[in-house]
Amino acid sequence: MATANVDLMKLLSSNATMAKHSTGQVILKEGDLGSDMYFILQGSVEIYRHYGKPEQLKMGTLTAGDFFGEATMFLNRPRKSTIVAATDPLVVAAVNSNSAFLFLESQPQVTYMMLKTLCQRLEEANDQKAERLMAAAGIAPRPAAAPAAAAPTAAAKPAAPTAAAAPAAAQVGASEGLFPEGHKQYTLAIPTSPDDMIYEKKFECPLCNKPFTTMGARETKLKVLSRGNDFRNDHENIDMIHYEMVTCPHCYFSNFDTGFKTAIASRYYNNMNKISEYKNQLKLPFSKERQINEVFAGYYLALKGAELFFANPHLLVAKAWLRLSWLYNDCGDNEMLAYANEKAHKAYIAVFENTEVSPDAAQQICLIIGALSLRIDDIATAKTYYTKARMHRSGGSVLLKMAEDGIEEIRAREAK
Repeated sequence: MATANVDLMKLLSSNATMAKHSTGQVILKEGDLGSDMYFILQGSVEIYRHYGKPEQLKMGTLTAGDFFGEATMFLNRPRKSTIVAATDPLVVAAVNSNSAFLFLESQPQVTYMMLKTLCQRLEEANDQKAERLMAAAGIAPRPAAAPAAAAPTAAAKPAAPTAAAAPAAAQVGASEGLFPEGHKQYTLAIPTSPDDMIYEKKFECPLCNKPFTTMGARETKLKVLSRGNDFRNDHENIDMIHYEMVTCPHCYFSNFDTGFKTAIASRYYNNMNKISEYKNQLKLPFSKERQINEVFAGYYLALKGAELFFANPHLLVAKAWLRLSWLYNDCGDNEMLAYANEKAHKAYIAVFENTEVSPDAAQQICLIIGALSLRIDDIATAKTYYTKARMHRSGGSVLLKMAEDGIEEIRAREAK
C-alpha cells in the first residue's frame, strides 16, 4: 500500500537524517539557534511559547506530513517556539541548511508541498491580522455568503420519493449544500436501547474547545449477533451506527467517537466558520437522544469537515460513506443507497492507495472493497481485492473465510 508518509520517507532517506523521539521530549527549544528543519513522518508534535514557565502557551499541533523549523534554517534567527513530541514514537527527518538547496532542487514534490503549506500558513496569518485590525477599528466582520444553489443539469439525479421519505416541502438541508441531491427527510424511528447500554458521555471539542455531553454506548455491554461482509455488526438491543458519530453542538465539528479527541492542526482553525455556517441553516439541536435526521447530518458534517481539518482524511471519508450506505438501506431509499455505495467504493480504494495501516486493517479494507464492488457490479475490482485479501495471512481464519466466500460469489455470478 502506498502512503504519502512512506513516499516522503523515501524522498528524504538520502538527503535527511532520521530520528525517533518519545512523548514529552523537546525537539527544538525557544531561543536556540539552529540550522535544521524537520519533516514529521510519524506521530505529532505540540508547539509552545514560554515552555515550562508560568506563562506557557500552547500554540498548536503539527501531525505527519507537516514540517517545522524552516524559519530558523532559512532566516538564520533564534527559534521562536519550543517543539515537543506529543506521541510515542515520533519519527522526524532533519534537513540541514548546508544541503537544503540541493535537497529542494532535487525533490520538487517536497518543494511543492512546502510551498503549498507555507501559502496556507501565510493566508491564515493574514486573515488573523485582518480580524485583529478590524476589531481594533470597531468594524464588524462581513457575514459569509450563503452557498449558491447548484443549477440543475441533465445528469442530475432525480429525488425519487420512497415510502420512508417525507414530502419535499419538509426536506432537511435541501438548499444549503450539506446533503447531496436526492437526500430526504426520513422518518425511521431509532429503537430505544436499555438504560445499561447507553450513558451520558462528556467531550471537549478539539476545534472550538467547548465542553458538551452526548449519549454513548457501553462497549462492555455490546453483544455481536452477526456480521455482514462489509463488517457491519448486528448488536443485541442497540445499533451502533446511531452512536458512532459525535457532533459538537457549538461549532458543528463532527468525527467518529473513537477519533473525536484527535488534535486539530493549528493551520486548520480558521476553517471552523466554514463548518459552523451549517448551524443556522440546519437548526438541528443535536440533542442527547438520537434522531435519524440528526444522525444523517452528523455523518455529512464529518464529510464536509474531513478536508477542512485533517491532512489525511481518506479513512474518515470512507467510513462515513459506508455507514451512510447502511443508513440509506435502513431507510429503504434504494437510489441513495446506490449513490452511497459508489462513494464508499471509491473512498475505500483511496484509503488502500494512500493510507498506511496495519496488515490486519489492510485485509479488512480489501474485503470491504470486494463487497462494495459486488454491490455496484464491478466484478473485476471485486476479484482483485478479494484475491488480495486471501493473500493476507495475518487476519486469521475468519477473514480468510470471508475472502473465500467473496471469490465463490464472483464465480457464481460469472457462471450465470
